[in-house]
Amino acid sequence: MRHPGWVTTAVLGASLAGLLTLPVFAEPPTSDGPAHDPGFELAPENLPIHADKLKRALQANPDRVDLRFYYAQALKHLERYDEAAEQLRAVVRLKPENALPRADLGNLLVSHLGQLDEGIGYLRRASLLAPDDGQIAYDLAMALMRLEKPPLDEAQCAFRVAVKANPDRLQYLWDEVEEAKTFNRLDLARQKAVKLALLDPDSALSWYRAAKVCLEHEKGSTTGLLLMQRSFDLRLGNPDDRVDPPIFLLSERLVEELLQAKRPKDAEDVARRLMGSRPTNEIANMLLINVYQQMGQIDQAEAAARKWAKRTPESGAPFKALADLNVARGQRPPSTRLSSGLLMSRKCAWLTPKRPESDTNGPRPWRSIGRSCDSNPMSRMPTWG
Repeated sequence: MRHPGWVTTAVLGASLAGLLTLPVFAEPPTSDGPAHDPGFELAPENLPIHADKLKRALQANPDRVDLRFYYAQALKHLERYDEAAEQLRAVVRLKPENALPRADLGNLLVSHLGQLDEGIGYLRRASLLAPDDGQIAYDLAMALMRLEKPPLDEAQCAFRVAVKANPDRLQYLWDEVEEAKTFNRLDLARQKAVKLALLDPDSALSWYRAAKVCLEHEKGSTTGLLLMQRSFDLRLGNPDDRVDPPIFLLSERLVEELLQAKRPKDAEDVARRLMGSRPTNEIANMLLINVYQQMGQIDQAEAAARKWAKRTPESGAPFKALADLNVARGQRPPSTRLSSGLLMSRKCAWLTPKRPESDTNGPRPWRSIGRSCDSNPMSRMPTWG
């Protein structure tokens, strides 16, 4: 990856092809001035050491674009940013069709001189000149996100180009977030994470990662909950449960956070939506039942369990949930004389009977609820008082 403020040997060999049609100092184009050997090796790491020699060489050959560009890099390394910007502006004037010096100047103005508008202008022009350059696109996206009201559509478009050019870039950026957390720079980690989520809006995983960072930074963070809800919305629409983040893990975490933040109605809404998208799934149904239990709404929990039992009469899970709810009410579970496995597997779905309103103290009648199962000896189940 190219560093926005420096130039490596590989970059000089590839990206400066538009500046120089021949190797540096080896028969350069006549339009750039006569060849001149400064008498020292022009490796990038040597540029700061030889800044004065570069200056003298440039004074002798003011039209040499390569010398001026090298001199600008040396000045940047020496933190003489105003002088470096002056040299890069001259390079842009001499080679207006080349993207790299424009991008370099834009980064310098944005990162070190605080001239956001002018710097973004140079980066935009550089991006137009090199639309497939991932580094320039990345630098433009980062610069746009510095604005008070960033143009998200433009920033996201530039970021997609950057990730397409280098798919490993996104993981590298998340590694930077983890590094900031490791050094307990939680505020920096939060800022980076939220920025990445905004730049990668179609990824449920990015929203989820950013949400976790925000919630680690501040328990019950409104921003964190919003980010996690956004991740949930994206994942809910994807029927592939193997995609990260796992939908059930995400839902359970979101419900837990919402309940801790005293937002039970939002937690209920999340659980209902999950159950609605996967109506026969045990985890989805149990999550809704547990939310009602946490809210103290046992009747609602029992109603949800009954509906689940009707949808999946072959499963024992909803009947076990009903038994647990009866225990929560202080009632005995179904007859212990029968194996729970046998009891739960009966396809004639008996449901927990309700006590008649006229009989509050006497024994409950025997009832069979559901479709007729007269031929089945289990069709009439004893109730308990």
